[in-house]
Amino acid sequence: MGPGRANEHVDQRVVASWDGCPEVHQPSLRADGGFDVAGVVAELSDPAVAAGVSLTPPAAGRPRQGPVWHCSLRCAPEDPGLSDEQWSQVVEDLMDRTGIARCGDPDGCRWVAIRHADDHVHVAAVLVGQVSGRRVAPFRDFVRARETCQVWEERLGVVRTAGADRSSVTGPSRAELEKAARLGQEGPSREWLRRQVRAAVVQARDAESFMVVLSRRGVSVRPRYAVAGDRGSGVVGYAVSVPGIRRWRGGRCGFRVGGWRRICRCRI
Repeated sequence: MGPGRANEHVDQRVVASWDGCPEVHQPSLRADGGFDVAGVVAELSDPAVAAGVSLTPPAAGRPRQGPVWHCSLRCAPEDPGLSDEQWSQVVEDLMDRTGIARCGDPDGCRWVAIRHADDHVHVAAVLVGQVSGRRVAPFRDFVRARETCQVWEERLGVVRTAGADRSSVTGPSRAELEKAARLGQEGPSREWLRRQVRAAVVQARDAESFMVVLSRRGVSVRPRYAVAGDRGSGVVGYAVSVPGIRRWRGGRCGFRVGGWRRICRCRI
């Protein structure tokens, strides 16, 4: 509900809520032009406070996963603008699919969806059951969110996006790119490892020779056996890393007898 980093937020408003009455939870304007969000924050937090769930991280130590769940939903630049009612339907379906607030479930978590731009909304939920006071841990919520997007992309006729089957190649993070630039490397170690693994797959005839080829190409490789520690059980997977960088990235071997082979399923 704030102004944004560059005052880019306009007409901030609650477009959907757990009780179907978003207008009731719209924060009031203060004298300085900002929004008084204390009321809506208290409403969202009431079940957690009643159940004794802390909403602040501990003063020391590694905090456990917090009770606040946040998700943003955005349309493509070429998509037509969606109405508040359409966004409300999308968010309600998202809450149902993720299990955070099932349709018709009185013990569902409290949540709100806030819109401050034409192309996106933000969803915030407190992961505590309203009636039971139990902590809620959404299972594979990122997959359910992707399913929700795909369903509504088709219904609304907007730009279609890829699924969340985890088969796509993971790109380098900003930290990896900055580290590569700092060390004067041509690219992140992830990309170098991916090239070496693909080259080794072409040259190797079985899992054992695959490991040998990787080692010859300067890759630190650690095989994984069907039975932990038993080399006679056969190689079923591997982990690779750049020498001197102790971060292992792994995959599964996909070789078969007779020379036929396929590229290893590698999440490098």
